[in-house]
Amino acid sequence: MILLGLLAVISASASAALPPGAVEAMKQQARAVFRIELTGVTARVEPAGRYPVRYTAVVGAVIRAKEGVAVGDSICIDSYAFGPDTRMVGPLAPPRLPAGWVGRVFLNPADPPTDRDGVRHYLPAAYGYSFEGARQP
Repeated sequence: MILLGLLAVISASASAALPPGAVEAMKQQARAVFRIELTGVTARVEPAGRYPVRYTAVVGAVIRAKEGVAVGDSICIDSYAFGPDTRMVGPLAPPRLPAGWVGRVFLNPADPPTDRDGVRHYLPAAYGYSFEGARQP
């Protein structure tokens, strides 16, 4: 009985997300905050485990940016998702979004920040909390 209770406590603490205030701190520290519309989604969905998701987007509004990004610019967001057979422990994973999604994003520049075509690449700054949706297509 004690072992069962101990396992319940360990299990509950392992699935805990982030400390209070951590999400807001990550959003405040994000180097870029934009309102965007997703124009494309590229992903090779895996049934289990983490897989990459690349979004292409057009910037509709620049709320905060330390890099030279303007309204109308195209950007890429290199995100990730988890397969449906994956048990997740930890912070909320980024959502899998469709083309046409419009919303506010909290991002940090990728390394390197641009690809061969000069398009800027970003990473989610606050895990799954990096995407605040305004509307779905």
